Amino acid sequence: MELKHAILGLLSTRSASGYDLAHAFEGSVAHFWHADRSQIYRTLDRLSGAGTSRQRWCDRTASPNAKCTP
Repeated sequence: MELKHAILGLLSTRSASGYDLAHAFEGSVAHFWHADRSQIYRTLDRLSGAGTSRQRWCDRTASPNAKCTP
């Protein structure tokens, strides 16, 4: 399986940032599959470029946990 498939699987359940996805990997599959944040962000960029996912920009300068509005 490729990283893009794992990311799409996670995104199919809810919207998530690269930061959120990195934490999801650390909390679930990190013991057998390591994906660092740079890999995740590059893959998200490719998925968006291919039309497989959409990007939404959020201002998280106040807090990385700030909720984004649609």
